[in-house]
Amino acid sequence: MSQGVGILIAFLVFSFIVFIHELGHFLLARKGGIGVEEFAIGMGPKLWSTKKGDTVYSIRLLPIGGFCAMLGEDSAGGGMSSDNKDETIDIATDPRAFNNRPLKDRFWAILAGPMFNFLLALVFAVILIFATGAVSTTVLDHVEPESPAYQAGLRNGDQLLAINGHRILDPLEASTYILVEQGRPVMVEVLREGQKKSFEVTPKEVERGEQKIYMIGIGYKIIEPNFFQTLYYAFFKFASMIKMTFFSLFALITGQVSLKMLSGPVGIVNALSKSYGTSMAIWQFIATVSGQIVLLSANLGIMNLLPIPALDGGRIVFLAVEAIRGKPIDPKKEGYIHLAGFVLLMLLMVIIFYTDIMKLIA
Repeated sequence: MSQGVGILIAFLVFSFIVFIHELGHFLLARKGGIGVEEFAIGMGPKLWSTKKGDTVYSIRLLPIGGFCAMLGEDSAGGGMSSDNKDETIDIATDPRAFNNRPLKDRFWAILAGPMFNFLLALVFAVILIFATGAVSTTVLDHVEPESPAYQAGLRNGDQLLAINGHRILDPLEASTYILVEQGRPVMVEVLREGQKKSFEVTPKEVERGEQKIYMIGIGYKIIEPNFFQTLYYAFFKFASMIKMTFFSLFALITGQVSLKMLSGPVGIVNALSKSYGTSMAIWQFIATVSGQIVLLSANLGIMNLLPIPALDGGRIVFLAVEAIRGKPIDPKKEGYIHLAGFVLLMLLMVIIFYTDIMKLIA
């Protein structure tokens, strides 16, 4: 499979996840009687658009996002909006305008985007396990002789419970907790013959290409799950992705992870495109795509729920304040706050884009 085809598939995966997010906003907005002016996939200039009812559906040039423009959502509580060239709408009096709908309708319309991402991640976690026909458990199946884990006292048959106090839901978590410590000793808690035991393990540094990784020398038992086990392990894989996103954010805020380690759309697409091999069987391809969707969709859902102005989480905070006060915050002031948040997010995106491009050049 050529690099170009891989990049195309990666863009399609990214766009699909954004589409589901915006679809959540769209469906719950319509259900709550909120008008939708435009439903767009991508950002920037329009490549294609059509209008059905009072909504414009469009595809835009840059496949790095999308939006569901609800009527009056970012207005200052008044003004005019144009549905077409021959008609204007007074947002202040239109019952379909976002700020004129009941609070519960606005709340569900905003929350639906992240919730649809979580649902998508959970569905594809199930598809991922079905496609592979196997799943890694947290039971140690192989502890390499003379490895840090073996020397510390870990043995085959131990069930991994936690690393540095972090409960392990999925084996992939262990690698993250070990990596963040950058070679420092970690406390590994296991279950052995019904008893909990703890061991201090010092990971060893291993070079993989241009990257340095840290390993303790363990492998996990793999099983072929039945239908109910598939659902069980899919839920824990999904929950693990949510945990890892929060952990990564905390590590970034506390300085454990450098901003240079973040990837934006350019870096994500580049990484995704490299995961498609030239001789992949159809089930390998489905598993690869499914794994990417689980990771990215869970991440997008969490990131949008952060209480930052202009994001869904920021809007939910304003709705919560309105519910407590019994009246909305001045729409004009709220609009300015969201605008400031949007500007800051765009500046962050510029930094991340620059970092992505510098990595590619390097």
